[in-house]
Amino acid sequence: MPDRRPTLVVDIGNTLVRRSRPGLLTRVLAVLRTSGTLVGDSVRRSVALTVFTSPDRDTCTRVLAARYPAAAAGLRDEVHSDDGHAVILDGARDLLATATEAGWRIVAATNAAVGTPALPPELAGFISATATSWEYGEVKEDTSFWAALVQREGIDPLLTLVVGDSESADREAPMAAGLQARLVARPGAVLALASQIDAAGPRPLEARALVAGDAEPWAGRAVVSAPHLTSLVTRVTRARHVFTSGEQRCQGTVVRRRALPPAVVADHQELPGVSWLLERRGRGTYVVPVDLRRELQHQGLSLDGLRPEEYRHAIAMIREARSEQTTAERISDLVRYLKERTAASEGAP
Repeated sequence: MPDRRPTLVVDIGNTLVRRSRPGLLTRVLAVLRTSGTLVGDSVRRSVALTVFTSPDRDTCTRVLAARYPAAAAGLRDEVHSDDGHAVILDGARDLLATATEAGWRIVAATNAAVGTPALPPELAGFISATATSWEYGEVKEDTSFWAALVQREGIDPLLTLVVGDSESADREAPMAAGLQARLVARPGAVLALASQIDAAGPRPLEARALVAGDAEPWAGRAVVSAPHLTSLVTRVTRARHVFTSGEQRCQGTVVRRRALPPAVVADHQELPGVSWLLERRGRGTYVVPVDLRRELQHQGLSLDGLRPEEYRHAIAMIREARSEQTTAERISDLVRYLKERTAASEGAP
């Protein structure tokens, strides 16, 4: 089953850190130009695939030297030269620390040649897994990289946000693979995202999806592109939902678009930068009372397995309690019921 924690998939180079030397791809292309090779888009793509997916640097050197014999000596020297040290970029630690504190899982995703130095320990401690092009055998510009990441890491696309600085690698490709994405190339964008994650708070128990992608104009409105919400509008052209971010709450619509990914359109204002799309239950949205949410989190339980009618009944019984004692008793009864259900499902053959 997918991990139901919100997941931040974050690029490394020029998002979290920059190197004191240009990256290996840039250095290899410079060697080719010096040797007289005409470096166009096709050459760049071919070289990038070799640099970023070779299993070791000897293989990388051998393949490149065979392809460009006039540059063989320079390529050999450059591929095995020092990559330089990492410099942590502004806002990088704030982003990772804020997301971790809010209960997010963090996965790093990078086009990196084998042997690229590890992240500084100040950042590495926040990362639960790293997806690299040389391990996957695919570059981030290919949708198959992102499909493999979803499969290998068990992430839930509904609760995942990809961030980075490259339009092709960190936005276009993941969106084509059904993930929402946001570019953070502008100065201050990483810190702004950290602030928005903090404002949104931890994922509510009744949150079905995360909405935090790039905003764009469409049909005269500011909307959020949301390819990860395609499943919500496969049978209908639009679906109404409640969105929350901390104490902020608004109504909005997920809209199916022709030849474009679905979009989220807020009713009267722009959505917060990071918000939670709440699960619809029947004709209305049944928000879990604060006391119940706190107890479920303490017990490590969830209402996700209840049928819609069970969910509505449980919420209604607690909301309609006329005293604190009755509320506590009904919460206790519900917790006991959920524990019994969990134990029975775990013991089933």
